[in-house]
Amino acid sequence: MKKDINQRFIQSVEYVISTKEVYNKSRIASELKISPSKFSEILNKRMNVGVDMVAVFCELFGISSEWMLTGKGEMTNENVMREENIQQTKNLQELIELQRKEIERLKNEIDGLKK
Repeated sequence: MKKDINQRFIQSVEYVISTKEVYNKSRIASELKISPSKFSEILNKRMNVGVDMVAVFCELFGISSEWMLTGKGEMTNENVMREENIQQTKNLQELIELQRKEIERLKNEIDGLKK
């Protein structure tokens, strides 16, 4: 079972890098707060990944913990990620609109001062 979890962990690391979510393994190690050498030991199958690290990795990169631990379902939590991205986009659009209005107000104030 540990061997299967390790293999899925390695597969998900490769997936995260291939999708350019993170550009290299050192960055993932940093995000997981472990040394690059320890991370390398896990990826080279000389050390087992711990449950705590799996939990953090899944949370950070949108990987399904059910898939990671059991192999069931899909690797990614795309539906959850998609909903979060939609909400973040809406929040950013609202912020942009507020900033646009503030810029317009400031332009009008500057024009008034010029007169």
